[in-house]
Amino acid sequence: MAERGLGVELGAALLKVVLLERTRDGDELTAAAVRETPVGAIAGGRVLQPEAVSKSLRELLKSAQVTHKKCFLALGKQSVILRTVQLPAMPERELREAVRWEAEKHLQFPLEEAVVDYTGVREIKSEDGNKLELYLAAVQKEVVHGYLEAAAAAGLNPVAVDVEAFALFRLLLYLGGPGAEESVRQASLLLDVGEEASSILIAEGGRLVFQRVVPLSREADPGDLGREVQRSVDYYFYNSRERESQLRQVWLAGAGSKRGPLLERLRDDLEIEPQVLNPFTSMKMQKKSAELELNDAAPHLAVACGLALRGWRHGS
Repeated sequence: MAERGLGVELGAALLKVVLLERTRDGDELTAAAVRETPVGAIAGGRVLQPEAVSKSLRELLKSAQVTHKKCFLALGKQSVILRTVQLPAMPERELREAVRWEAEKHLQFPLEEAVVDYTGVREIKSEDGNKLELYLAAVQKEVVHGYLEAAAAAGLNPVAVDVEAFALFRLLLYLGGPGAEESVRQASLLLDVGEEASSILIAEGGRLVFQRVVPLSREADPGDLGREVQRSVDYYFYNSRERESQLRQVWLAGAGSKRGPLLERLRDDLEIEPQVLNPFTSMKMQKKSAELELNDAAPHLAVACGLALRGWRHGS
Protein backbone atom coordinates (compact mmCIF):
# COMPACT_ATOMS: atom_id res chain seq x y z
CA MET A 1 0.00 0.00 0.00
CA ALA A 2 1.34 3.44 -0.96
CA GLU A 3 2.41 5.84 1.77
CA ARG A 4 0.63 9.17 1.77
CA GLY A 5 1.32 12.59 3.22
CA LEU A 6 -1.09 15.53 3.30
CA GLY A 7 0.35 18.99 3.93
CA VAL A 8 -1.96 21.87 4.81
CA GLU A 9 -0.77 25.48 5.05
CA LEU A 10 -3.23 28.05 6.32
CA GLY A 11 -1.94 31.38 5.05
CA ALA A 12 -3.15 34.95 5.38
CA ALA A 13 -3.92 35.15 1.64
CA LEU A 14 -4.21 31.52 0.51
CA LEU A 15 -5.14 28.11 1.90
CA LYS A 16 -2.93 25.44 0.35
CA VAL A 17 -3.04 21.64 0.30
CA VAL A 18 -0.63 19.08 -1.17
CA LEU A 19 -1.19 15.32 -1.15
CA LEU A 20 1.77 13.11 -2.03
CA GLU A 21 2.09 9.37 -2.52
CA ARG A 22 5.18 7.24 -2.35
CA THR A 23 4.71 4.18 -4.56
CA ARG A 24 6.91 1.43 -5.93
CA ASP A 25 7.20 3.42 -9.15
CA GLY A 26 8.33 6.62 -7.46
CA ASP A 27 7.02 9.74 -5.80
CA GLU A 28 3.72 11.05 -7.09
CA LEU A 29 1.74 14.25 -6.67
CA THR A 30 -1.85 13.19 -6.10
CA ALA A 31 -3.42 16.59 -5.47
CA ALA A 32 -2.38 20.21 -5.05
CA ALA A 33 -4.70 23.18 -4.76
CA VAL A 34 -5.03 26.70 -3.41
CA ARG A 35 -7.99 28.83 -2.39
CA GLU A 36 -8.25 32.40 -1.16
CA THR A 37 -8.40 32.76 2.61
CA PRO A 38 -11.49 34.61 3.86
CA VAL A 39 -10.54 38.26 4.37
CA GLY A 40 -9.30 38.88 7.90
CA ALA A 41 -9.61 35.23 8.95
CA ILE A 42 -5.85 34.73 9.40
CA ALA A 43 -3.40 37.50 10.27
CA GLY A 44 -0.07 37.82 12.03
CA GLY A 45 0.38 34.06 12.05
CA ARG A 46 -2.88 33.52 13.96
CA VAL A 47 -6.21 31.99 12.97
CA LEU A 48 -8.67 34.68 14.02
CA GLN A 49 -11.83 33.16 12.51
CA PRO A 50 -11.59 29.33 12.74
CA GLU A 51 -15.14 28.78 11.45
CA ALA A 52 -14.57 30.83 8.29
CA VAL A 53 -11.23 29.11 7.67
CA SER A 54 -12.65 25.61 8.18
CA LYS A 55 -15.52 26.29 5.78
CA SER A 56 -13.17 27.42 3.00
CA LEU A 57 -10.73 24.60 3.75
CA ARG A 58 -13.54 22.04 3.54
CA GLU A 59 -14.54 23.43 0.13
CA LEU A 60 -10.92 23.37 -1.04
CA LEU A 61 -10.47 19.72 -0.05
CA LYS A 62 -13.70 18.82 -1.82
CA SER A 63 -12.77 20.60 -5.04
CA ALA A 64 -9.32 18.95 -5.01
CA GLN A 65 -10.98 15.55 -4.35
CA VAL A 66 -8.85 15.00 -1.25
CA THR A 67 -10.42 12.44 1.09
CA HIS A 68 -7.27 11.65 3.07
CA LYS A 69 -7.80 12.86 6.65
CA LYS A 70 -4.44 12.68 8.42
CA CYS A 71 -2.57 15.92 7.82
CA PHE A 72 0.43 17.98 8.86
CA LEU A 73 -0.05 21.67 9.65
CA ALA A 74 2.39 24.57 9.72
CA LEU A 75 2.16 27.48 12.11
CA GLY A 76 2.48 30.99 10.67
CA LYS A 77 6.06 32.22 10.66
CA GLN A 78 5.29 35.35 12.68
CA SER A 79 3.82 33.40 15.60
CA VAL A 80 6.74 31.04 16.25
CA ILE A 81 9.90 31.71 18.23
CA LEU A 82 12.65 29.60 16.65
CA ARG A 83 16.19 29.58 18.00
CA THR A 84 19.35 27.52 17.75
CA VAL A 85 20.61 27.05 21.30
CA GLN A 86 23.45 25.31 23.05
CA LEU A 87 23.07 23.53 26.39
CA PRO A 88 25.49 21.55 28.57
CA ALA A 89 25.60 17.86 27.69
CA MET A 90 23.03 15.95 29.74
CA PRO A 91 20.94 12.76 29.66
CA GLU A 92 17.94 12.86 27.34
CA ARG A 93 15.51 12.51 30.27
CA GLU A 94 16.75 15.88 31.64
CA LEU A 95 16.89 17.68 28.31
CA ARG A 96 13.19 18.46 27.87
CA GLU A 97 12.98 20.30 31.20
CA ALA A 98 16.20 22.17 30.43
CA VAL A 99 14.78 23.22 27.06
CA ARG A 100 11.67 24.65 28.72
CA TRP A 101 13.77 26.78 31.07
CA GLU A 102 15.91 27.92 28.13
CA ALA A 103 12.76 28.83 26.18
CA GLU A 104 11.61 31.12 28.98
CA LYS A 105 14.53 33.44 28.19
CA HIS A 106 13.08 34.10 24.73
CA LEU A 107 9.36 34.34 25.55
CA GLN A 108 7.33 37.53 25.83
CA PHE A 109 4.51 35.64 27.55
CA PRO A 110 4.36 33.25 30.55
CA LEU A 111 5.96 29.84 30.11
CA GLU A 112 2.74 28.09 31.20
CA GLU A 113 1.01 29.63 28.15
CA ALA A 114 3.58 28.19 25.74
CA VAL A 115 4.01 25.03 23.72
CA VAL A 116 7.74 24.28 23.66
CA ASP A 117 9.52 21.62 21.63
CA TYR A 118 12.94 20.88 20.19
CA THR A 119 14.61 18.84 17.46
CA GLY A 120 17.91 18.37 15.65
CA VAL A 121 19.98 17.55 18.73
CA ARG A 122 23.68 17.08 18.06
CA GLU A 123 26.76 17.05 20.26
CA ILE A 124 29.45 19.65 19.57
CA LYS A 125 32.81 20.42 21.14
CA SER A 126 33.50 23.82 22.65
CA GLU A 127 36.06 25.47 24.89
CA ASP A 128 33.73 24.78 27.81
CA GLY A 129 33.46 21.08 27.03
CA ASN A 130 30.92 19.07 25.09
CA LYS A 131 27.55 20.73 24.51
CA LEU A 132 24.25 19.88 22.89
CA GLU A 133 23.12 22.08 20.01
CA LEU A 134 19.46 21.96 19.03
CA TYR A 135 16.56 23.86 17.48
CA LEU A 136 14.13 25.28 20.03
CA ALA A 137 10.60 26.23 18.97
CA ALA A 138 7.99 27.94 21.13
CA VAL A 139 4.52 29.33 20.45
CA GLN A 140 1.50 30.36 22.48
CA LYS A 141 -0.98 27.55 23.12
CA GLU A 142 -3.90 29.65 21.87
CA VAL A 143 -2.16 30.01 18.49
CA VAL A 144 -1.80 26.24 18.12
CA HIS A 145 -5.41 25.71 19.20
CA GLY A 146 -6.62 28.06 16.48
CA TYR A 147 -4.94 26.04 13.73
CA LEU A 148 -6.07 22.72 15.19
CA GLU A 149 -9.65 23.93 15.57
CA ALA A 150 -9.87 25.10 11.95
CA ALA A 151 -8.41 21.85 10.58
CA ALA A 152 -10.56 19.58 12.75
CA ALA A 153 -13.74 21.48 11.85
CA ALA A 154 -12.88 20.90 8.18
CA GLY A 155 -12.88 17.15 8.82
CA LEU A 156 -9.13 16.68 9.04
CA ASN A 157 -7.10 14.81 11.65
CA PRO A 158 -3.92 16.81 12.37
CA VAL A 159 -1.21 14.39 13.47
CA ALA A 160 1.55 17.00 13.84
CA VAL A 161 1.99 20.75 13.91
CA ASP A 162 5.22 21.85 12.25
CA VAL A 163 7.17 25.06 11.70
CA GLU A 164 7.35 26.62 8.23
CA ALA A 165 11.14 26.78 8.34
CA PHE A 166 11.43 23.03 9.00
CA ALA A 167 8.97 22.23 6.20
CA LEU A 168 11.00 24.31 3.75
CA PHE A 169 14.26 22.76 4.92
CA ARG A 170 12.77 19.29 4.50
CA LEU A 171 11.84 20.22 0.93
CA LEU A 172 15.38 21.44 0.20
CA LEU A 173 16.76 18.10 1.37
CA TYR A 174 14.29 16.29 -0.86
CA LEU A 175 15.13 18.37 -3.91
CA GLY A 176 18.83 17.80 -3.25
CA GLY A 177 18.30 14.09 -3.87
CA PRO A 178 20.20 11.16 -2.33
CA GLY A 179 23.16 12.29 -0.26
CA ALA A 180 21.83 15.81 0.31
CA GLU A 181 22.15 15.41 4.08
CA GLU A 182 25.87 14.67 3.69
CA SER A 183 26.63 17.73 1.57
CA VAL A 184 29.11 20.01 3.36
CA ARG A 185 31.14 23.19 2.86
CA GLN A 186 28.65 24.89 0.54
CA ALA A 187 25.41 26.53 1.59
CA SER A 188 21.97 27.04 0.03
CA LEU A 189 19.75 30.04 0.72
CA LEU A 190 15.97 30.10 0.46
CA LEU A 191 13.92 33.29 0.55
CA ASP A 192 10.24 32.62 1.18
CA VAL A 193 8.39 35.83 0.31
CA GLY A 194 5.03 35.78 2.07
CA GLU A 195 1.88 37.84 2.10
CA GLU A 196 2.72 39.51 5.43
CA ALA A 197 6.36 38.62 6.15
CA SER A 198 9.30 36.77 4.63
CA SER A 199 11.65 34.04 5.83
CA ILE A 200 15.35 33.80 5.06
CA LEU A 201 16.83 30.32 5.51
CA ILE A 202 20.37 29.02 5.02
CA ALA A 203 21.05 25.27 4.92
CA GLU A 204 24.54 23.83 5.08
CA GLY A 205 26.02 20.45 5.84
CA GLY A 206 22.60 18.81 5.92
CA ARG A 207 21.35 21.19 8.64
CA LEU A 208 19.25 24.30 8.89
CA VAL A 209 21.96 26.65 10.13
CA PHE A 210 20.25 30.05 9.90
CA GLN A 211 16.64 31.24 10.02
CA ARG A 212 15.23 34.73 10.23
CA VAL A 213 11.79 36.28 9.74
CA VAL A 214 11.68 39.85 8.42
CA PRO A 215 8.53 42.04 8.38
CA LEU A 216 8.67 42.53 4.61
CA SER A 217 5.89 41.17 2.39
CA ARG A 218 5.62 40.48 -1.33
CA GLU A 219 4.73 44.16 -1.79
CA ALA A 220 8.00 45.31 -0.21
CA ASP A 221 10.61 47.19 -2.19
CA PRO A 222 13.00 44.64 -3.80
CA GLY A 223 15.90 46.74 -2.55
CA ASP A 224 14.73 46.37 1.05
CA LEU A 225 14.35 42.59 0.70
CA GLY A 226 17.71 42.34 -1.03
CA ARG A 227 19.42 44.27 1.76
CA GLU A 228 17.93 41.98 4.42
CA VAL A 229 19.09 38.91 2.48
CA GLN A 230 22.61 40.33 2.11
CA ARG A 231 22.68 41.28 5.79
CA SER A 232 21.67 37.72 6.74
CA VAL A 233 24.30 36.17 4.48
CA ASP A 234 27.03 38.45 5.86
CA TYR A 235 26.02 37.71 9.43
CA TYR A 236 25.93 33.95 8.91
CA PHE A 237 29.29 33.64 7.17
CA TYR A 238 30.98 36.03 9.58
CA ASN A 239 29.91 33.80 12.48
CA SER A 240 30.19 30.47 10.67
CA ARG A 241 32.63 27.83 11.78
CA GLU A 242 33.28 27.22 8.07
CA ARG A 243 34.59 30.62 7.00
CA GLU A 244 35.68 29.23 3.60
CA SER A 245 32.22 27.99 2.63
CA GLN A 246 30.08 29.89 0.16
CA LEU A 247 26.57 29.97 -1.24
CA ARG A 248 25.92 27.25 -3.79
CA GLN A 249 22.25 27.95 -4.60
CA VAL A 250 19.66 30.65 -4.05
CA TRP A 251 15.99 29.64 -4.12
CA LEU A 252 12.85 31.74 -4.00
CA ALA A 253 9.40 30.59 -2.91
CA GLY A 254 6.13 32.15 -1.84
CA ALA A 255 3.82 34.86 -3.10
CA GLY A 256 6.50 37.27 -4.31
CA SER A 257 9.02 34.78 -5.68
CA LYS A 258 8.55 35.60 -9.37
CA ARG A 259 9.04 39.36 -9.18
CA GLY A 260 11.61 40.31 -11.80
CA PRO A 261 13.16 43.23 -9.89
CA LEU A 262 13.69 41.02 -6.83
CA LEU A 263 15.36 38.31 -8.91
CA GLU A 264 17.63 40.90 -10.49
CA ARG A 265 18.52 42.43 -7.13
CA LEU A 266 19.49 39.07 -5.63
CA ARG A 267 21.46 38.15 -8.74
CA ASP A 268 23.47 41.38 -8.53
CA ASP A 269 24.03 41.25 -4.77
CA LEU A 270 24.85 37.56 -4.36
CA GLU A 271 26.39 36.94 -7.80
CA ILE A 272 24.33 33.77 -8.14
CA GLU A 273 21.40 33.15 -10.48
CA PRO A 274 18.32 32.77 -8.22
CA GLN A 275 15.93 29.93 -9.00
CA VAL A 276 12.17 30.01 -8.40
CA LEU A 277 11.38 26.89 -6.41
CA ASN A 278 9.16 24.23 -7.98
CA PRO A 279 8.63 21.47 -5.40
CA PHE A 280 7.27 19.03 -7.96
CA THR A 281 10.04 18.91 -10.60
CA SER A 282 11.08 15.34 -9.77
CA MET A 283 7.59 13.97 -9.12
CA LYS A 284 5.09 12.21 -11.33
CA MET A 285 1.60 13.63 -11.54
CA GLN A 286 -1.61 11.66 -11.59
CA LYS A 287 -3.16 14.14 -14.02
CA LYS A 288 -1.01 15.30 -16.94
CA SER A 289 -3.04 18.50 -17.22
CA ALA A 290 -2.06 19.39 -13.67
CA GLU A 291 1.52 20.20 -14.70
CA LEU A 292 0.50 23.27 -16.68
CA GLU A 293 -1.94 24.41 -14.00
CA LEU A 294 0.72 24.14 -11.29
CA ASN A 295 3.33 26.30 -13.02
CA ASP A 296 2.02 29.49 -11.40
CA ALA A 297 0.94 27.91 -8.12
CA ALA A 298 4.07 25.81 -7.46
CA PRO A 299 6.10 28.45 -5.54
CA HIS A 300 3.08 29.07 -3.28
CA LEU A 301 2.97 25.36 -2.40
CA ALA A 302 6.52 24.93 -1.08
CA VAL A 303 5.57 24.85 2.61
CA ALA A 304 2.59 22.54 2.03
CA CYS A 305 4.81 20.17 0.02
CA GLY A 306 7.45 20.15 2.77
CA LEU A 307 4.71 19.29 5.25
CA ALA A 308 3.44 16.45 3.08
CA LEU A 309 6.97 15.04 2.85
CA ARG A 310 6.95 14.66 6.63
CA GLY A 311 4.28 12.00 6.17
CA TRP A 312 6.56 9.49 4.51
CA ARG A 313 10.11 10.62 4.07
CA HIS A 314 12.04 12.63 6.59
CA GLY A 315 10.14 12.06 9.81
CA SER A 316 10.16 15.02 12.19
